Parts: sequence; structure tokens; C-alpha cells
Amino acid sequence: MSAVRALGRAALSAALLVSAVGAAPSFARGALSPGQDLRTLPSGALAILQPDPQQPVAALGLWFRAPSGGFDAAAVPGISRFAATAIADSAPITGTPLAELIRREGGRLTISAFPDSISVTAVVPPDVAAATLRAMTTAYFAPVLTDAGITATRGDAASDALVRSFDPDDATEDALDTVLFPDGPFHFGRIGQVPALRSVTAAAVRAFTERAFAPANAVVVLTGAVGPDALDAVTARSAGNAGVLATPPPIPAYTAPAAPMVISDANVEASGLGWRGPAIADEDAATSMDFLAASLFSANGAVTRALVGHKATASARFVTYHAPGIFLVTITGAEADAVRPLVAAAIAAAATPMAPAAFDAARARFYFGVLQDDTSAALVNDTNGWYTLEGAPGYSPGAIPLHGRYATIVRALSARGVAAVAARYLSTPPAIVTLHRAAPPSGARAS
Repeated sequence: MSAVRALGRAALSAALLVSAVGAAPSFARGALSPGQDLRTLPSGALAILQPDPQQPVAALGLWFRAPSGGFDAAAVPGISRFAATAIADSAPITGTPLAELIRREGGRLTISAFPDSISVTAVVPPDVAAATLRAMTTAYFAPVLTDAGITATRGDAASDALVRSFDPDDATEDALDTVLFPDGPFHFGRIGQVPALRSVTAAAVRAFTERAFAPANAVVVLTGAVGPDALDAVTARSAGNAGVLATPPPIPAYTAPAAPMVISDANVEASGLGWRGPAIADEDAATSMDFLAASLFSANGAVTRALVGHKATASARFVTYHAPGIFLVTITGAEADAVRPLVAAAIAAAATPMAPAAFDAARARFYFGVLQDDTSAALVNDTNGWYTLEGAPGYSPGAIPLHGRYATIVRALSARGVAAVAARYLSTPPAIVTLHRAAPPSGARAS
């Protein structure tokens, strides 16, 4: 996932690498990169560690395979984040709500939802890392949901959905998901609708919680100034199907529609293009797609040059999923619709190899961007959690850049190889969406 990068500087000792509680599951493919340790805990959860004692903080993550819209046939996009937030806001029978506990420790709790996964991450002082991890796993491996926690979350969830609906990237990407994935959890996006989140029942939230938050469906991620001893604090519960994450559901076939999808009641004015790309298992191709998203839309990239003189800007990212990844483009500005063909043409031209000098310079900038972005324990945590849940922990950009698989692939990228990937995945007709703001009510003055 190119939007989240990470870097660790301290490697684990050889003794630590062979001291895992259990073997890595078959779902996690490929060898680990140096500095990583993947193990199965007695609780049934997976754990991936990448300690870095030079960091001033400890980052603790819990990742779960769970669809944003829930498990029921009638999806409620955003219910996964609602449930996770309600757990953090619920007071156990004896004790303090997790969110409040982390605030008292001077830490920060972040809950993020994706189409088929959810993450709960705490960044805390190192001396309270073990206690915080115990509190987090207690909260999510044996969740308690109170009426007060659900009530407190209801307004927050609706407000978050409303705010995100005004973000062009979030709104456009959610719209593209509905086209690129005709069915399944990706089809329903992540933002959710304000009325649905305000009216979701406590019973629905509890039903989601019981199914989603279990050790056998979890990845514990430790990065920064926290060592493997902290894993002793992980709450043990019945191991169940130990260390076997839910495999992502099959993705339905897809054919690009003949006409753009138009949303006329959005909160943003934007246009989007989307392509299905390589699966995470094709690491060379996935890295090439990351490179294309960065280089084509850089300050002197082909797309940026194509938009000179126009009232529009464009951005892109490749999202590395289990299968398939997706290449998403957001165009904003007064001429967003008008310049869409220019953007598409500049992307299609990437099927022709760049000149050697230009390619070498672009690859150097891309590699520097990886190093520059991968500087915090929290980013390392997010990246390692994402790639582990998607089945390729050793491919995570969070691995030590000089030795990790991702960095090794970046350094080996070639102009011809990248062009071949562009020809394969970006020369097909894209999904197209157009978002328009809703017209003001009759008699109202437009802002």
C-alpha cells in the first residue's frame, strides 16, 4: 500500500528469530525481511515484530480481517470502525475505557477502517507498552460493549463519515471501489452514510463485534521501542483456529462500464480513474505500480506536465491488496472532467519505456521517498500490519530499506520492466467516476 510507508533500523538477533512460539501460517507467504519476526501466539493471534530501540515511542497495532460493511447481506459501510471505536469507548466491568487509558498515558489511539480490514493502533511511551498491549488485547480479544460506549460512538461515527465525504480522495476512491468491485466487501467502500450510522442498532454492532474481534482473526504488530517480552502481556483466550487468518473472499469478475458512473449528490467536485492491478504475490509488478503512481504524478511527472495551464490537479496511488491491487486516480479542480482524457493519455503513454537518464532520476527520487517516509514507529506499524494481513509480511516497505525485499525490488526496477507492467495493467479501459455536489434546495443561495 503505497500511501503508508515504514522504516525500522534495528534488526532482531538470530536467537530471537528462531525463538518463535509457533510457525508462521501458510497464508503469510514468502521469507521475512531482515529485522522482522513473525510468530503465532498462544492466544491464536499472529504477531509481527520489528523493534527499533532508537525510536522514542512504542507503536502497538491490532489488525483484523473484517469487512467495513459488516458480515450481513445488508451491508452497513462503516460499521467496522463504529464497532472498534465503541469497544475503545466502553468501560469494562472494572476499569477504564481503553481510549481514556491511552490518553492518560500520554499516548494516541487511532482506529482505521479499510474495505476488508480494520486496525487499532496505539503510540505510547515505551515504559507503558506492555501494560497498554495487555489492555488492548483484553479489550478486543474479549470485547465488552456498553450502551454508553455505543451511544458515545454513534455521533462520532456519523461526524467522521460526513467529514470524510468532503475529502476528494476518500470520496472518489469509495466511488471507484463500487465500480471496480461489483460485489463483496470492496464494493461498499469505507466511509458509510450518515443516516445509516446514526440508526445502526446496538444488536448489529454487537453481532459484528462477536464475529470480527477474535485472536485467531488478529495480527499483533509491535514496532519502535518495544521488544518481544511485551508479547507476554497479550491476553490469552481460547486459541481456536490458531494462526490462520481468514482468507480474503474471491473477487468477482469485472468489465469496465461503457459510460462513467455519475454521482450527483456528492459533497465534492472530482473525477476519478481506476484500474485493477497485480496481486500482492506479484511483487515486481506491484512495486512497479507503486513507482508509476509516484513518478507519473510527481512535480515533473508526465501527468503533472499534461495539466500545466489547466485548472485541475491529479494524484494517484496503488493499493496493494491480496488480489487484485487497484490503481486509483483522483482529479480535482474546475476542469476535472475536461482534463480526464489528458490524464488517461499520459498514463497510457507509460507503456513506452522512459529514457534511461529520466528513469534513473525518477527511480532515485522514488527510493528516496521510501526512505524519507519510513521514519516513524507508527508508519512502520501500519505498513507491517497491512502487508501481514494481506499475506506478504516480508514484502512490506516497513522492512529495513537497505535489506528488505521491497527496497531490493525498487533498486532493480528497469524502464522496460515498468513499461511492460504499465502496458499490461494500465492500457485497458479504466473505471470512470464523476462526482458533483448536490444542487442547493430551491430558493437557497449556493455557497
